[in-house]
Amino acid sequence: MKNETNRQNTSDTYPVREKTPDCDKKIEDFFYDTFYLPFGMTSLPREILNAPYYRKFFFNLGREKGDFCFEAYDATTNEIVGIVWSRLIPYDSERDYKTPFLLISVLTQYRGKGIGSSLMRRILAELKCAGYTKVILSVHYQNRAIALYEKFGFSIYGSDGDCYLMAKSL
Repeated sequence: MKNETNRQNTSDTYPVREKTPDCDKKIEDFFYDTFYLPFGMTSLPREILNAPYYRKFFFNLGREKGDFCFEAYDATTNEIVGIVWSRLIPYDSERDYKTPFLLISVLTQYRGKGIGSSLMRRILAELKCAGYTKVILSVHYQNRAIALYEKFGFSIYGSDGDCYLMAKSL
């Protein structure tokens, strides 16, 4: 009962909606926040976001087939506190350009409040409704978000450097 109450409070306090123009202005910051830095590691230079390899994950989001984006916001302040999005982009040698790559970011001070779960439920439902049968993501092997992804049925199918590649059938 407690989890159900928390979930209801989260959806009331931090509702999820389709991306707004304000999201377009913040997507780069949220993408930068997806880089997991193990304890003791200093931050990456923001200039890394200008590299074509990284820009493909967020540039012109919402303008390509397969782009989906949702934001969670604070119902009191209207501040965006989390974003989840997907794109059809090449990522690994197994890609068939028909499988969305998923990214999710919740502001540090809002983590642990069920916002990531709310965002995940929304995008997975939308991707399934759109006819996609699978979704993939990449996560650093030390990132505690792995538990969230496993809770939603993602499983590890490979690795790329210090990241696991995870997939879920829809």
